Amino acid sequence: KEKPVTVITSSPPHSTQLIGLKLKEQFGIPWIADMRDPWTDIYYYKKLLHTRIAKRIDKNYEKKVLENADKVVVVSESIRRSFIQKSKLIKQENIVVIPNGFDEKDFENKTPIQSENKFIITYTGTIAESYSPYKFFNAIAKLIKNNSDINILFRFIGSMPKEMHDFLKSNFSAKNFEYIHYSPHEKVIDYMLRSSVLYLAIPHAEGNKGILTGKLFEYLAARKPIIATGPVDGDAAAIISSCRAGKMFEANDEIGILTYLQNLLNEWKINKNISVESEVYKKYSRKNLAGQFAELISKITH
Repeated sequence: KEKPVTVITSSPPHSTQLIGLKLKEQFGIPWIADMRDPWTDIYYYKKLLHTRIAKRIDKNYEKKVLENADKVVVVSESIRRSFIQKSKLIKQENIVVIPNGFDEKDFENKTPIQSENKFIITYTGTIAESYSPYKFFNAIAKLIKNNSDINILFRFIGSMPKEMHDFLKSNFSAKNFEYIHYSPHEKVIDYMLRSSVLYLAIPHAEGNKGILTGKLFEYLAARKPIIATGPVDGDAAAIISSCRAGKMFEANDEIGILTYLQNLLNEWKINKNISVESEVYKKYSRKNLAGQFAELISKITH
């Protein structure tokens, strides 16, 4: 009835893609399958405990979507490579990387200025045991011990397992650790901007090289140095490096993490408002990414 020019189906849940597949089959409408996460290769897939037949059906659906969509949009090169290998009928040029990004409006009229005389390491979001953060926590504890004359604060905004919270409470004094279970998004942005360093963690799991959280791009927009733990040859590490915004360490590299934190602390002593100077991060603005999507629509409809 409406004769849409293009249909875009975005997932997860990946069942959404079956609607796009049906519309393509029934009406021949140009179709973009926007897949923000892997399907059968998602790092927690095994924990969903599919039966053998359910796995087979799932893989078949995944293959049909990848083979029939006019374009498939993914958020990272690793996911793109994984999808290309699913079938010989998939055209490599049809799978396009458009990553997550940040909303410029969140950072309008805000400057990354730290008013407190504290070296503040901030983490925002959810964390789980699979992120293996304990070596990082140990590095912060040693940083505090080695620099007892400086006010150092680890601020965690989000949710964590009770065992992890208990560990932090028992290993950090109240003046060195602050736990904020929930904060509105606008306030979280302010916390980022008032930080000295931002901590990013990628879970230790199969396929984690392609994990790119939306948080990474907000961290980039905050213009504060990023210290991250996860695969050093993954997509997140490559983006942090290309933006000259910080460094990725393997989760168990306590010495490397501590050394890097100490270097940042030494820099902070000279300039309390240390910030990232590179402008490369701007290419990840949602306005720019929406432009890439518009070009994609234009290509498949002309």
